[in-house]
Amino acid sequence: MNIGIILDNPKREIDGVLLLTYQLARQGHDVYIIPMYQQGHDVPLLKLDGIIVNYARLNNKSFLRAYKELGITVFVLDSEGGVIAEKDIPTPSNPSLMRNTGVQEYIDHYLFWGKTQRDAFARAGMLPDDRLHVTGCPRYDLCSTRWRSLLEYPRRDYILVNTNFSTINPLFTGTAKSEMDVFHSAGWDAGYVRDLFADLHGVFRKYLDTVAELAARNQDRMFVVRPHPFENPAVYERTYAAHRNVIVDGTGSVFNVIHHATCVLHLNCQTAVETILLDKLPVSMEFLNTGLLLRHWSLPSEISYCANSPEELDAIVKDPEKYRTQYPLVQIHERYIQPWFHINDGNASMRVADVVRAHTNPARGAGWLRRLAMSLAGCLEQPRLLQRAQSLLMSLVGSRAVSNLRRRLNAARRTKYIECEFVESGVNRIARHDGADISFQATHARGLGTGLPLATLRVTAA
Repeated sequence: MNIGIILDNPKREIDGVLLLTYQLARQGHDVYIIPMYQQGHDVPLLKLDGIIVNYARLNNKSFLRAYKELGITVFVLDSEGGVIAEKDIPTPSNPSLMRNTGVQEYIDHYLFWGKTQRDAFARAGMLPDDRLHVTGCPRYDLCSTRWRSLLEYPRRDYILVNTNFSTINPLFTGTAKSEMDVFHSAGWDAGYVRDLFADLHGVFRKYLDTVAELAARNQDRMFVVRPHPFENPAVYERTYAAHRNVIVDGTGSVFNVIHHATCVLHLNCQTAVETILLDKLPVSMEFLNTGLLLRHWSLPSEISYCANSPEELDAIVKDPEKYRTQYPLVQIHERYIQPWFHINDGNASMRVADVVRAHTNPARGAGWLRRLAMSLAGCLEQPRLLQRAQSLLMSLVGSRAVSNLRRRLNAARRTKYIECEFVESGVNRIARHDGADISFQATHARGLGTGLPLATLRVTAA
């Protein structure tokens, strides 16, 4: 079978995608890693049997519809979505609101990070029970003892600060206003988005100052500030340039950085989950929080050791081991982590691969001319003129060439791309670690009928 995986942000998602690619390829599938921004052009030209999309919302409904027309079995494994917000929060990932968009008509199977989320979708009647599967999140496999030794990082014994302000400090959309437009297009209530952004702006400056003051009071401690993968790091680099014991480093995977940290400071950041899975102490700077932000991101505070004043935060940083021994890790794991994120056994990627293998049927979709027309439209029902022009250019020279051009023109977009060599070495490293007597190769896929190189990467057994 030919199985596609949509990849949005490699910094956040590549670990899980490589693990899942390994599990699928060792079962004999050809795996296609498809950059999210090229999916509309590439997917019609790949002749896939199954595809694992990274979310299902109103703003990607046209893609899901197109994939069903192509006869592809559609699986949803949300790259962000282990948690449903409080019931009074109008999030588009709420299953009842998602059902109102009609996206479920184009979904064959939904894969969940944990049982709590699956049960919520079942109660909402999103899909029949036999099409809802609890698998866990593949990238969290690296937190298990089975895979943890893969997590390398050059530094040790530092205080990690994980930030979470991509909505008002965006890397890709350019401005907070553009980010608000993204929220609106995804189905968020306009009034709620306005209030959310206002609270975030109010907290952000205080957050920056708190970390700066904390570092100044603890010169003997090294602090690593890690911006969210969708954040612009420039504001942090400017703010902490004068602090010799603060390093701003957003490179690589967050798992690696957490694994070698002494403790993790955050505010409303879901990396509190990874912190617990890696047996570290998550500390919420709770004195900065607001009621709305706490409702919007309730779980990180619930599972963290909450510092309720700058003085308490300072005490934790001075002696994190003392507070780690007081932290009820086992109870937190049982009450929150397992229901929302399933068991930490390192086998989520295998469970996803097994569901895909069991439920994917050979595609019997559109002919080549229809595929070409869909590709030229970017799988959109009413593409804008610029979108049509981009699709035409990709059809003439291949999406790989256009992607390379965009990467040169837009520095922020460079983090969205991965190279064949990186994928090939990563999958083979996983195979060696797992003791598998098999190797894999990665190449750029070529378009059906055109033969042009695509941005999509194809991974097969060598």
